[in-house]
Amino acid sequence: HADYRCLGPACRLTSEKELAFYRIAQESLSNARRHAFADCIRMMLVFGEAHVTLGVGDNGQGFLMPAQMSELTQNGHFGLMGITERTELMGGRLYCESLPGRGTAIVVQAAYDAGPLNVDGEAIATVQNWLAPS
Repeated sequence: HADYRCLGPACRLTSEKELAFYRIAQESLSNARRHAFADCIRMMLVFGEAHVTLGVGDNGQGFLMPAQMSELTQNGHFGLMGITERTELMGGRLYCESLPGRGTAIVVQAAYDAGPLNVDGEAIATVQNWLAPS
């Protein structure tokens, strides 16, 4: 099954950031469906005062995270590399956690404006806790 939760008053982002978040969510959900063999996928969107935070997690088979995300492309896994690049292009932060047999969680946070990103740790923790497999 799938669960979705949205916290905070929704607001519009720049069209570039909206597209980046859409593509990151799309790729994360696609990866969970194609590779994880999960029976539960969760997605959360948090609209904070200065940031938007997106999380997608599953309770699937997970994988060993490489030391560098760029190592994924050596094995033909371009999805997470694309998520990494989209996050960097919008000045955001990516948190990816996965372990074999424990599922995967992708969390992306970006500021509403073009200024520097001051991480909203509370929003990240809220998303990570909700995504954690039960």
